[in-house]
Amino acid sequence: MILRIAVDTGTVIADDKLVDLGSNPTWRDLEDWLENLAGRFVIFSRLGREQRLYFDPTLEFSSFYDPKTGLIGSSPFMALDRPIAPGRYIRAEDVMSGATNFSLGFTADRDLRLVRPSHSLTLDRYQQHRHWPQSDAPFTADSDIDAVASEIVKRLGATVGALARSFRSAIPITGGYDSRALVASAKEHLEHVSAFYTRRINYLSSLDCLLAQKIGQKLGFEPKRIDGMKLAEEHGPSDELSLEEKLFGLRTGGHTSTMGYRELAAHEFLPDAEISMRGNVMDMNRANQWKGQDAFRFPHLVRRLRLRAPDGILPTVYWQREVMT
Repeated sequence: MILRIAVDTGTVIADDKLVDLGSNPTWRDLEDWLENLAGRFVIFSRLGREQRLYFDPTLEFSSFYDPKTGLIGSSPFMALDRPIAPGRYIRAEDVMSGATNFSLGFTADRDLRLVRPSHSLTLDRYQQHRHWPQSDAPFTADSDIDAVASEIVKRLGATVGALARSFRSAIPITGGYDSRALVASAKEHLEHVSAFYTRRINYLSSLDCLLAQKIGQKLGFEPKRIDGMKLAEEHGPSDELSLEEKLFGLRTGGHTSTMGYRELAAHEFLPDAEISMRGNVMDMNRANQWKGQDAFRFPHLVRRLRLRAPDGILPTVYWQREVMT
């Protein structure tokens, strides 16, 4: 059963849809089918007595779980029936100070874990299993890069078209790569999009607004300009906005506030839409944290994730011992 929205080769599969993979399916059959889905979704699956959760590639709908109690929730407090018990790996105070981040599925709680992207979660043992890439996945290029790029553009455009025809949709426009790639790939389907918009919340986003206008002129639409800076100046900070900021962090599992007054002010004037299409994660294709074809180096991972260790222990030594073993 699928919760939220998935797109299978141009066909939308929405909330509570039951999917039948035929007689005698295997978990590999489900995972092969899952690899071709776009969207933001959670899949509840059953094969025999075993039940698993699968997620979209970006794990947009975060899933926290406590293997000791079996509780699962979209934020830490929804998955706990007790106060937070400090964990041994990543301290909340270090995250709050900006010294490190929660990473590798660890949370501020000793038992609570966050499901990692490209992993399934078994609902009997509460264990994670990587399902993509498979162990037999090829990592050598066997296709022409232009042909692969053309296929990506075609697939992305068809996905946008399917969503725009099925839902009242909006696309935020910026000068960023993701935004430009999204509308360029979907230029044959943009007539079905309900609204385009851009936000001004700081100096850089002012440039985004200018670029959004130029992109719209090129592709035949006019984005709505929402001036969060002006709106914030007119209204100023308020208790209502402050509360909304805190609630946003709680709803999304954020450990600190991730939206400021300008963003919140602009949020009130977003176009009326059922879905917002943004961030297609094309930067994943660049593998910008993997230098060429170098072999995997654990110290590089520790450094890029900004992982810390107890006093007197090198982070590389600590995390190699605690995680890799």
